Amino acid sequence: MQCFTQMTGCTCNPGDKKFMEKDEDKLKREAVFKKNLFARGKADYVQGNKPDVECIMCAIRDHDPDVKACILYQDKDLFIIPNIYPYNPGHLMIVPADHVERMRDLSKELTQKITGFIKQAQDVLEEQFGCTSFNIGINEGPHSGQSIKHLHVHLVPRFKSELGFLDVIGNTRAVIYTIDDIYRMLEGKFT
Repeated sequence: MQCFTQMTGCTCNPGDKKFMEKDEDKLKREAVFKKNLFARGKADYVQGNKPDVECIMCAIRDHDPDVKACILYQDKDLFIIPNIYPYNPGHLMIVPADHVERMRDLSKELTQKITGFIKQAQDVLEEQFGCTSFNIGINEGPHSGQSIKHLHVHLVPRFKSELGFLDVIGNTRAVIYTIDDIYRMLEGKFT
């Protein structure tokens, strides 16, 4: 069994001037997560096997019957959905109802409303999942990793135990909740 130092290529001798030096090639070859136990459909989606709609977020907003969605909250300004390919259990997206591609195109009022829902979602996720931290992010523009050209905020719960035995030694992340499980756990929690 390799220790973390062997896996990452770090030299961890405090007396060494190259303390924490990393072998970048080794890091690329030995990524921490080589497998996922649950990511049904993600490859198909990335390769283009997705609903034939102009905008997936607009289709979700409009309750298109060809698009499966679990809307946790919706009003005239925004909606909240669980990510169907979550980074972690409880990964949510807060989406403006209007088709907007850039953050700067949002009104000040809608920006404030989205921020309020981010805060509420943090409270709900902490209560439901016991998470201790969050990544909050927006991918905007072609070089940011944006795959859907409809602005949305990712709220990803992070857990103290994320880099546990299975993650590091087994190079695998176990995702134990399905999208339907997440929906049932969070349904009715947003007002």
